[in-house]
Amino acid sequence: INKLDEEERKTVEYDAQASRLLSYLVYPLCISGVVFSLGYLRQKNYYSWLINTLITGVYAFGFLSMAPQLFINHKLQSLSCFRDELLFFLYLYQRRCYGSVPKRRESVTRKVKTQ
Repeated sequence: INKLDEEERKTVEYDAQASRLLSYLVYPLCISGVVFSLGYLRQKNYYSWLINTLITGVYAFGFLSMAPQLFINHKLQSLSCFRDELLFFLYLYQRRCYGSVPKRRESVTRKVKTQ
């Protein structure tokens, strides 16, 4: 039982460390992205800018809450970390090679209409 408690303590410690380090990166990027989009990107109105900014913030903070798991797996030398990374890279490779489904369906419907 002591070993389990020690592993849990390390997991919590690594989670806090990873969250702190990622926040040093994500917060300045979010703030600079907000300033850039307000100053340099054309928006329909301030309401659409606000909605887009809030949505981007949700994505960024979702990343911030999920990414520490990779750091924990690396620090604890978990075997699942390698498997997860391998699956992620396979996903990226397939997405790059085959694209997304709506593009293929769109091209098929164009071919049918032109024939």
